[in-house]
Amino acid sequence: TMGEYNIKLQVKKGSYNIETYKASVDDTTESEYKIVNVTNKVYEIAGTELEETAFVEDINGDTAWVPGGYIIPQIEDEQEIKSGLVIKDSDENEWVWVPVSKSELTNNMITSASATLCDSSTTANKYSKLWNFTSTERALYSFLGTPGQTSKFREPDVVIGNDGGLYDASYYSTILSTNTKNLTVDITTPSLNLLAQQFVNDYNNMIKSIENYGGFYIGRYELSGSSSSPKVVRYGTSGSISWYDSYVACSKFTNNDAIGTMIWGTQWDATLEWLAQSYIKDNTTGKSYGEIASSSSWGNYIDSTFTYYASSTDTTGSTKAKDTWEQVPTGSTEYTKANNIYDLAGNCVEWTQEAYDTSSRVLRRRQLRR
Repeated sequence: TMGEYNIKLQVKKGSYNIETYKASVDDTTESEYKIVNVTNKVYEIAGTELEETAFVEDINGDTAWVPGGYIIPQIEDEQEIKSGLVIKDSDENEWVWVPVSKSELTNNMITSASATLCDSSTTANKYSKLWNFTSTERALYSFLGTPGQTSKFREPDVVIGNDGGLYDASYYSTILSTNTKNLTVDITTPSLNLLAQQFVNDYNNMIKSIENYGGFYIGRYELSGSSSSPKVVRYGTSGSISWYDSYVACSKFTNNDAIGTMIWGTQWDATLEWLAQSYIKDNTTGKSYGEIASSSSWGNYIDSTFTYYASSTDTTGSTKAKDTWEQVPTGSTEYTKANNIYDLAGNCVEWTQEAYDTSSRVLRRRQLRR
């Protein structure tokens, strides 16, 4: 029958302004209701832990999403999106927002075909384009492959191994039998094929999240602590850790409003492209592709020299000498910072979920390339 109804719409997550009104409906009518995002001013909510995911705007009018349970620091240099919006949790772990436009997301992904992952029946309908950063441009990587193409760099995929190393065919249970918080497969009987499906699910969820929210958060510091109690904090130290333990450690940062995963190669590339377009240093906007590629002016390498501090109470500092190898605590020098992200260039190699050939995951390092 015809009638008037007060409409109530409940949204599970996020801060929204719901435009509610009375609507006349009958059995043949469907009414549409508009949801408008509430934009919270960064400077107004800084220092307060958010109860739910919120859409925020900085002083420049740039916008981002901040998940519930996190805090924007009350430090002006950490509140601008173009130079690295910082968030932290109650344990002082910190992340930086990396904006990714829809055109950039599309440009970094292939969706036109289906490919079967190595030694599995799992297929992927989306997979990454991967890039190298040269002195003048970002160029499509010449050894780019598709899932299942073992002689190439590709993601998502498994690495099957052929020489007794720490590869997926032997160590899938390290992930599937561990409480990783964000598993999306039935692990009653762990298998390589289930691990392959988990990787595909991870990848698709990452793409969907960036599409929905326009970016992602990257750890501000290198992962430190242990696989059972990981940290993303300043002055943390990184020891030797396997790819599998790193994967599990990253998942431990998952909560009701955010999912923690190891970074994908395509996210690493998107971060470098963002730095090339927006990096601010010495009053210069934008970091040249040459600087991104060589890293010689902002990373911890054998030919770099800078002063670093081992802890928050270290007032003297130490000098990292030129032409010497030295591992320093993460975040211990401003020299290695770009858009509020520390140690992206050098110091420790960085695991990604990108696969190479049959036996290795890709480490990003000197020159930020493969």
